[in-house]
Amino acid sequence: MAGSEYPCNFNYIGSDKEKFYLQKVTFDDNGKTKIKYGDKELDGRTNKDEFVKMFGEKVNDNFLQHSDNDTFLLYSKDSDDGAVFTFKNGLLQKFEYWTPC
Repeated sequence: MAGSEYPCNFNYIGSDKEKFYLQKVTFDDNGKTKIKYGDKELDGRTNKDEFVKMFGEKVNDNFLQHSDNDTFLLYSKDSDDGAVFTFKNGLLQKFEYWTPC
């Protein structure tokens, strides 16, 4: 809904014949947009230190620092796919599904 208090922050990919996957989530600064990852809840108020604490030090193995943001790539357990979490000014800004192909 354009102009709504809750804009559409979730994008999916897939088809009616195949599964749908969460492709991208854009988080808002006040924490209203949330996702659950297992027993963990992430929102736009999640900071990098909390993220590392949730997922363990292994996330630092796939940490990239850019001039205007920081990203963490977490690989799926049984595939080459993964999830990219982008932080800006230390807070979670975006989740994106990642595939090497």
